[in-house]
Amino acid sequence: MEELVGELERRSMVQQAHRQTQTEAQAALAPFEAKHRAISRDQDLGQVGITVLARELKSDLRAAGVEEDALARVGDNIHGVHELAIAVGALRQNGYKVRSFDEHLDAAGAHLTKKFGHGARSMVGTASEIEARINRKRAATPQPRASSFRAESTNGPKPPKTAQQIVQEIRKARGFTTS
Repeated sequence: MEELVGELERRSMVQQAHRQTQTEAQAALAPFEAKHRAISRDQDLGQVGITVLARELKSDLRAAGVEEDALARVGDNIHGVHELAIAVGALRQNGYKVRSFDEHLDAAGAHLTKKFGHGARSMVGTASEIEARINRKRAATPQPRASSFRAESTNGPKPPKTAQQIVQEIRKARGFTTS
């Protein structure tokens, strides 16, 4: 019976630690979203951010002495980050010197900002640069477009003249009016 009570107390402590870790992680998200608004709203940067966050969490776990084999089994996806966050939270609650969730998120946000900018610049430029480029194109003088038929080439040999064309040229040269 004492073993059962001991097991229940241990599970209760684990659940309490898990809830505390989850509360800390949720509390760290609000300042991150306020500081890195564009990054937190971009779905693609969010996926990259999960990978960067997993890398940050794994570096703290390595520093605390977690074996590389155990870390290799954890993926760099959202589920892996969740498992890593629980492990980091447990280490911090047990007195290990690991960064807080705020510090992990700030490190991931700083890395994304350094690598990809603040999210406001697209691959083709900012909104004002795009608008300026469109206005320059509108102001440019339109160039003539190619016609839908082919013009006769002046470089190639001319087709032979018909008898009627030859007679008209002779009459014209002698001063006769064309009829």
